[in-house]
Amino acid sequence: MRIAPADTTKMQLPALVQWKPGAAYTRSTRLWQGCPSIEKTGKRLWSAWFSGGPKEPAKGNYGIIAYSDDDGKTWEDPAVVITHPDTAVRVMDTQLWKDPHGKLWIFWTQNVGTDSFDGLWGTWAIRLDQPITTQPTWTAPRRLCDGLMRNKPIVLTTGEWLLPAYNWTNKQSGVYVSTDQGNQWQLRGGPYNESAYFYEHMLVELNDGRVWLLQRNIKESHSSDRGKSWNPLTQVSTLTSAFSRLYIGRLKSGHLLLAYNDDPDRKSRKNLTVRLSLDDGRSWPHALLIDERPDVSYPDVVQADDGLVYLAYDRSRTGEKEILLATFTEADIQAGSFSSKRSRQKSLISKVP
Repeated sequence: MRIAPADTTKMQLPALVQWKPGAAYTRSTRLWQGCPSIEKTGKRLWSAWFSGGPKEPAKGNYGIIAYSDDDGKTWEDPAVVITHPDTAVRVMDTQLWKDPHGKLWIFWTQNVGTDSFDGLWGTWAIRLDQPITTQPTWTAPRRLCDGLMRNKPIVLTTGEWLLPAYNWTNKQSGVYVSTDQGNQWQLRGGPYNESAYFYEHMLVELNDGRVWLLQRNIKESHSSDRGKSWNPLTQVSTLTSAFSRLYIGRLKSGHLLLAYNDDPDRKSRKNLTVRLSLDDGRSWPHALLIDERPDVSYPDVVQADDGLVYLAYDRSRTGEKEILLATFTEADIQAGSFSSKRSRQKSLISKVP
């Protein structure tokens, strides 16, 4: 991995957040799009991803946020774009999360360059305190921590917030902690990786109090002290996945949900699948195939108060250029089919014409 000289001047400039940005960012202007996130605040459904420039990665990459007020049937795309005043700085990996107080956080990563780590990759965020108004307002963009954040934070039973972010210089799947509801973040720990590559780890607190970390290619580590120390990363032998981002989270029932590319050969981003564990991750007996087609990836999940699960993912970032939505219930997973009244499959959030 090549490490480029750090440019602190560029990196410390905040991005520009624009509401209803106009024709320059419509779908027809995009050459690619991908890496979605999803969240729900009241009756408003949100999705975020990134695009811009000729490809991923490239100068000119920017974040996109869209919303739907009719349960995903139609979308305001884009409602918000996040760009940087210096085109050498990429805005990428836009991530959504609703905190315990109902406030919507929008995270993204800023980086100088396209094929290197500049030593200053950082996770930034804004917060929408009233996210379902006609024209939401947000806090000023703020740099939270080093590294690249690709999955949602979690809240421990202690009340601490944990945020997963990593970089390739120290080969650590970093876990940052906030004890003041997101005002300040400190690196608490994280397992070491043998390879210098994408980790994209995600966290869940188990019923025995341990924190379980899963990352690309379904490697795992556990912490018994709320993220300070971790056992070595090992391959999960009972699950096989392509080298791609996954999702792990706890449903309102208390059961765990895993979304990943179920590929026995660990090669192809096909067979996007969700699995359900009734025993805190020891076994995954129930499965629902979300999308069998090739080049489907990067699932993100949110569950509504009524139990309906929303899953966003992308398909063929430079080909079909689709951001897609599936909805289902826990009963659908146990049945292995989209059988509930509100379930749907392969519904469009965004497609470049």
